[in-house]
Amino acid sequence: MGCRRQRCNSERVAQRGSIRSTVGAISILVTLSAFMTACRDSTESHYPTTVAAAQAGMFDRGWLPEILKPDAGEITVWYDIASNEVRGKFPLNPAVTERVRSTCKTASDVPRKTWWMPNWFPSITTGAPAGLQIFRCNDYFVATDGAQGKGYFWETERQYPRSMK
Repeated sequence: MGCRRQRCNSERVAQRGSIRSTVGAISILVTLSAFMTACRDSTESHYPTTVAAAQAGMFDRGWLPEILKPDAGEITVWYDIASNEVRGKFPLNPAVTERVRSTCKTASDVPRKTWWMPNWFPSITTGAPAGLQIFRCNDYFVATDGAQGKGYFWETERQYPRSMK
């Protein structure tokens, strides 16, 4: 009976070690998940007009390209403060299209692919699909899709943090 009791104790110790390992692994995963979520400080906003966006300070803070003023509407902007990434979309109108074509330079740059990009942003990180024209407008790239009537923008890479006025 003494032998059996010793064997049972060994099995219990082994089970406790296994449970501790599992709890430890779960703790590490929960901590990593919390850390990854905490590091992502992104915001998505919608503005019916450039006036509304300006009143919210979006142009002053540099979250929107100036080329959208004064008549772009239904602007959606997504930005991540930690990574300094900006993505946006808006419906094209003739005034914005003409201003982009006459003021900005044709470009071929595409936004860098990140795993946290908004799902509504087109998959143009490997090259512009047919029908999409890309322009460089100062600190932003603007892509126009005349056939779909959509415009997109993303920021060129900056080496300084944004002002959070």
